Amino acid sequence: MYLLQWERGMYAWQRQATLRARLESAVSKIRQRTDQPIGAAAALVRAWTSVSALRERSAATVGLLAEGESPGPAVSLDKVLLSHTEQLVMDACRSVEPLAFAFGPGVEAELSRSEWFYSRAATIYGGAVDVQRGIIAEHLLQLPRSPR
Repeated sequence: MYLLQWERGMYAWQRQATLRARLESAVSKIRQRTDQPIGAAAALVRAWTSVSALRERSAATVGLLAEGESPGPAVSLDKVLLSHTEQLVMDACRSVEPLAFAFGPGVEAELSRSEWFYSRAATIYGGAVDVQRGIIAEHLLQLPRSPR
């Protein structure tokens, strides 16, 4: 558990920077278009909000770690937020150029598809989100354990 806080805290910080760059690229693409795909702007706003929240949350975690403090079970918040953000960003990127995403040839289109599929696993790898929510409920919110 001690090592996971370092892994999750630092990975969330690094990943939010990558997600932010992907989102900035999608925003740049949509600004160049004369026709906006339905729902793309709203998807970009949701993703941008989530990336901003992830940035603040992971910065707080990295700050605690740098000071030698243990964030403890609060790093589960980072994991849940990261998983959610990962999917929102990839969905937003897909919504900007849906045809290129689905049928586009070339390295960029293949990378977009690969990242989108990878984001689907984000709620499972590194600790299932449902498990993380249980940790949050029990250890941070002091809610009673649910019967299994």
